Amino acid sequence: MPRSRILFLAILGVSVAIVAIIALNNQPVSPEVQAQRNATATAEARNALLANTVKIVVSYGTEKRRWLEDATQRFEMQHPNIDVELIGEGSMEAYRALSSVTDASTTYWRNRPLPIL
Repeated sequence: MPRSRILFLAILGVSVAIVAIIALNNQPVSPEVQAQRNATATAEARNALLANTVKIVVSYGTEKRRWLEDATQRFEMQHPNIDVELIGEGSMEAYRALSSVTDASTTYWRNRPLPIL
């Protein structure tokens, strides 16, 4: 038997063995076991997501209150790891808050203090 034929049969045999191993390892899992795996993975993912919660404080003019509360509620439903706190204030109060901003903040972004109102 020529050498090339032996090599061909060896490659063919190894390929068949690999396909058989893959087919045997991909046996279907019972629905109960799959549901348990999904529930565990979902709970772990949700806990990890909620452990990294971000809080955003938004100061807004009170004339936009209804719209902003509705938008915030829909946003928080889609992004459970982001907590939005709304602070309604008039235009003059917002102006005073902006004019009294200092750099003595404990929040930093790109190594620079981020003013918090």
